[in-house]
Amino acid sequence: LLYIATTLPFVIWMMLNFIEEIPKTIEHAAQIMGAGRIYTLRRVVMPLVAPGMVVTFLFIFILNWSEFLLALTLTQPRVITLPILLNKFQSAMEGRLYGPQAAIGTVITIPVVILGVLIQKHLITGFSFGTIRK
Repeated sequence: LLYIATTLPFVIWMMLNFIEEIPKTIEHAAQIMGAGRIYTLRRVVMPLVAPGMVVTFLFIFILNWSEFLLALTLTQPRVITLPILLNKFQSAMEGRLYGPQAAIGTVITIPVVILGVLIQKHLITGFSFGTIRK
């Protein structure tokens, strides 16, 4: 619930830009052809906004996946997230344990890389959508 409260303004800001870029003429054309509001939203608007939703999802996923401070203050010692686990690999006697830190860091990045590869096609469209103003 706390993650939703922190990321919702960013989602609204990102998606508002994508939604404003959709030409109103497309929606009017669908209404002229007899499509209702729900049909227009589901079959016309959503496919045009989908790349923006994918990019926003990836940004929010990375933001929440790598979040450190909130997890550090709100987690219990027995239940920790991966970024907190990464920070625990240091000791007063030995300093930083670079081997285990590198291994955990690699494990942490694997889901983000896999997700990025899976939605790569949508990312290119989503990143470039809304950049050129007329």
